[in-house]
Amino acid sequence: MLFLLAMLSAGLYGYSRSGHARTLAMNRINAAIPGTLSAGQIRLLAEGALLRLDDIRLMDAKGNFCLAFDSLRLKIQWRSLFDKVLEISLLQIDGLTLNLIEDATGRINLVNALTAGDDMPEDSPENDTSRTGLPLNVKIQTAQITRGALSFSDPENTVDVGSLNVSVTEVDLQQMSGAVSIDVGVSHSPMRQQ
Repeated sequence: MLFLLAMLSAGLYGYSRSGHARTLAMNRINAAIPGTLSAGQIRLLAEGALLRLDDIRLMDAKGNFCLAFDSLRLKIQWRSLFDKVLEISLLQIDGLTLNLIEDATGRINLVNALTAGDDMPEDSPENDTSRTGLPLNVKIQTAQITRGALSFSDPENTVDVGSLNVSVTEVDLQQMSGAVSIDVGVSHSPMRQQ
C-alpha cells in the first residue's frame, strides 16, 4: 500500500511539472469562467502537499486586467480533511496586484471575471437561513500577502494602494479566532472630474 501511495505521489509530482498539466488546468478553468486565467507554472512540490503557482494573470471578459500575482504557495494538511477540517499550514502570495473596477450597476470586474451573471444567487446570503455554516472547519496557521498593490475605481473615485502587506496567523473559522496584521501605504486617491 505504501508503495502504491509513493508511486501515485511521484506520478502526480512529475505530471504537475509538465506543460500538459498546466494547459489542461487552464483550459478547464477558462471554460468555466467568463474571464481568462493564465499561468506561468503550476507545480505540486514533493515537500508535503505544497502547491505552487507562478505568474498568474486574470483578465475579465472584456480583456481588462483584474488580478495578478508572481507566486502563490499553498500547503494543506490532507489528513485533517478526514476530520472535516481544511487545515492550511501555509498560504503565501507574493507580488499580488488587484485592479478592481466597480461599474454603474455596482458589480466589480473581478467578480464578473469569475462568475457569469446567471451564476449569481437571486437572494442575498444574509436572507438564506437554510445553510447553517461551512461543511467543514477551516484553519489557517500562516497566510501572507507580500509586495501587494491594490487599485479600486468606481464611477466617482479612484484609490490606489501602492504597498499592501497582510499577515494572518492561527485562524480558526469555527471559533472565529485568529490574528491579522495589515500594512497599507496609500499612494494617492484623487477625485475624478465629472
